[in-house]
Amino acid sequence: MKNRYIERTFIMPEQSQRDEGVLLKLNPIRSTVKDKRVVIVDDVCTTGASTINAIQAAREAGMTVAAVVCIVEREEAKGRPAVEAAAAGAPFLRLFSAIDVRAEHIRR
Repeated sequence: MKNRYIERTFIMPEQSQRDEGVLLKLNPIRSTVKDKRVVIVDDVCTTGASTINAIQAAREAGMTVAAVVCIVEREEAKGRPAVEAAAAGAPFLRLFSAIDVRAEHIRR
């Protein structure tokens, strides 16, 4: 469950501010989520860092990660292997690649 009271972290000027904001966003109510199976969903995956943080936070809170879904995978910076390693056997799926999105944008 995402904390919606935290601003968008990707626009914060300092990396330390972004890291702190992500930790605040990924602060689950343990009694609510313990022993639940979850699917981690991320909008855009590049390096996989935020997705990996979400996977780790879910596991630390006692959740089982059933799958990881990325809406748009940018296929850069070796993000897929990093996320797959963090997912530890849970499937990593994408809906679109960045190439798919670009091609559709150009087509229209």
